[in-house]
Amino acid sequence: MPRDKDFPSQRPVKADWSDPELQALLKKTEQWQIDQRSGFVAEDVQIDLRWGAGVPCAARLVDLHDEFFVLQTALSLSVGEHVRVDRRVGDQATILWGEVMQSRAGVRAGDQVQDGQFHWLRRGTTGK
Repeated sequence: MPRDKDFPSQRPVKADWSDPELQALLKKTEQWQIDQRSGFVAEDVQIDLRWGAGVPCAARLVDLHDEFFVLQTALSLSVGEHVRVDRRVGDQATILWGEVMQSRAGVRAGDQVQDGQFHWLRRGTTGK
């Protein structure tokens, strides 16, 4: 296939990493994160499996949307597992109901340090 002469060639760019201007620019970007998680602040919660028929377990609610939510746990949850999430919002105790749609181990560096199982749950309206 002939090469398009108008398209620039890709050549490696040589950078002087010790250049003070480049170092200053890199310093400004050190705290940047490329993250698809929303601005939701993670909460410590208690979960009950099978709609409360088991023993409560500690977990973290790491993301919350209208149709689904994401939990971080130390234990594996199976797809289809029914989960009750007990959380506190201010002085109020609230309950989320959900069914596990997907589970996987965390892939980010911070996920490995903490309990790294993540579960996406479809939100339900009741425990039935």
